[in-house]
Amino acid sequence: LLREEAQALPTPEQLAEEGFAPFAQDASSVSRGGHAWQLRQQAYVGLSQNNAVAGSFLMRIAADPAAAPDIWLNRGPSLAAPDDLSDAALASAGWQQVVAQFDAGVTRQHRH
Repeated sequence: LLREEAQALPTPEQLAEEGFAPFAQDASSVSRGGHAWQLRQQAYVGLSQNNAVAGSFLMRIAADPAAAPDIWLNRGPSLAAPDDLSDAALASAGWQQVVAQFDAGVTRQHRH
């Protein structure tokens, strides 16, 4: 909704003010890696402040609001936010795409 209102992606600060995880800074965010979030092009990048606890995350947002975001993970130390967000560039920099798919067919029961 924030994206639709402003015709642009909300900043990590705006999302944190609204209390949206993982952008909100609270006691549990520190225990989950203390990510420092920034908006880069069409992606949110959360650089971990404690790689022993959690890796860094990158969430690419598609132009189509109905499309699911792309999630990437990098457990490398001392990362900087990437400038090139293409699949090839992210993979060569050590980022790994996290694949999550919900198939509604798995939860349905067919009774005959």
